[in-house]
Amino acid sequence: MLLRHHGGPSVAAENGAAARVLQLLPEELDAAAANRALSVARALKGAGGEMVIAGGPPRLEIDTRRAGIDHRPYASTRASLFHLSATQALLDTVDQRRLQLVHVHGSAGGLAAKAFAEAANLPLVMTCETLPQAAGLLRRRAARKHISGRPVIVRSAYAAECLRRDFSVPEAAIRVIPPGIDLEAFDESRVGTARKLALLESWGLHDDPRPLILLPVASADPSWLATVLAAAAAPDAPDAVWMLLGAAQDAAAARARISGSPAASRVAWAEMPDDWPAACKLASLVVSLPVHPPLICEHALAAQAMGRPVITSDAGAGAETIQPGKTGWLVRARDPGSLVYAVSGALERDDIIRTAMSMAARSFVAQRFSIARMQAETLAVYRETLAARKLP
Repeated sequence: MLLRHHGGPSVAAENGAAARVLQLLPEELDAAAANRALSVARALKGAGGEMVIAGGPPRLEIDTRRAGIDHRPYASTRASLFHLSATQALLDTVDQRRLQLVHVHGSAGGLAAKAFAEAANLPLVMTCETLPQAAGLLRRRAARKHISGRPVIVRSAYAAECLRRDFSVPEAAIRVIPPGIDLEAFDESRVGTARKLALLESWGLHDDPRPLILLPVASADPSWLATVLAAAAAPDAPDAVWMLLGAAQDAAAARARISGSPAASRVAWAEMPDDWPAACKLASLVVSLPVHPPLICEHALAAQAMGRPVITSDAGAGAETIQPGKTGWLVRARDPGSLVYAVSGALERDDIIRTAMSMAARSFVAQRFSIARMQAETLAVYRETLAARKLP
C-alpha cells in the first residue's frame, strides 16, 4: 500500500511557469525511447522547469546525471520492501520538490503509475511507444486498464487509431507527437571510415562491390522470410546484397531458410548493429518491412536523416514514415512483386535524382521528426494538463 505524501493537493503551474515533472521509466525501455525521455528532460530544464527521472535502463542513470538531472530508483512492481521503500522515497521527493505532474512511459507499468499518481495527488500523462498485444475482445478489455494516463502520447496517427479502436481511449485524450530523430548523429560527415570498415568486416562484405540493401528488424517468421527471399531471387531483381538485420535468437532458423533458397547468394543475416548511423552510411537502400503493422518505423526515419532512400510497406504507420516518390517508396505488404519493382527503381536512379531524394529525405525528417519539435510538443502537453487541473 502506498502512503500519501503530506503536502496536500499539488497545484498547477503558476503564471505560465515551466512545469515540475516526475518521469517514471521501465527498466526494459529501449535506448531510443530512453534518449527521448532524457531529451525532454533537458528541454524542460532549459525552459526553467524541473524534471526528476525515476527508473529506466541502467545506462540512463549515467546519462541523466551527466546532464545534471536528478535520477531516482523506481520499479513498477511493489513485490519487495526495497520497492516499497523506493516508492515512498519518490513520494517524499514529490512533496519536497513540489512536483506537479507524473509522466509514465509504457503501458506495462500503467497500473503502478496510476496508483503512485493518485497517492501523490498528481495528474498522470502516459507515453505509449508500443501498445499491448491483446488479441480478442476479452484480452483488449483487460489491457485497457493499463493505459491509465490522460492524456496518452503516441508516435503516429496509426497508433492513435489503434488506441481508439482497440482500447476505447477517447480521441480527446490522445496526443500524437512523432519521435525526434537526431540529425547530427545521422550526419554523414560524423561517421568515420573506421566505423564503416568495422561493420563491413563483421558482415564479411569488405570486398563485395554490390549495392547493399539493409532490412532492419528482420524476422525468422516463415511468411515474412518467404516474401523477402522471393523478391531477392526474382529474375528481374538487381544483383545486390540483401542484409537482414535481426535478433540473435532468430539467426539459426533464418540462416537455415536462406541457405536453402534460390536467393542464398544475395541474402545474408546478421544481428542488428548498435551503430545504426554507420550502417545507414554503408547502405544504398533501406527496406523497412516489420512483421506486424508498425506504430512507427524509426529505422526508416533514421535512414532518411542520413539521406538514404527507404522502402516501407503500406501496413501500419508506413505511409506516415516517408513521402512516396520524394523520399522513398511504399509497397504492398507481403507482395514480392511490388518489392522488386521498388528496389529496382531505387537502385537504378541517376545521380541527379539520387541527390534530390537525399536532400528531400533529410528535409522531411528535419521538418516533421526533429528533436526540437518533439520536445516543444511534449512540454505543451505538460502545460495543457496542468492548466486543466487548475482550481477555479
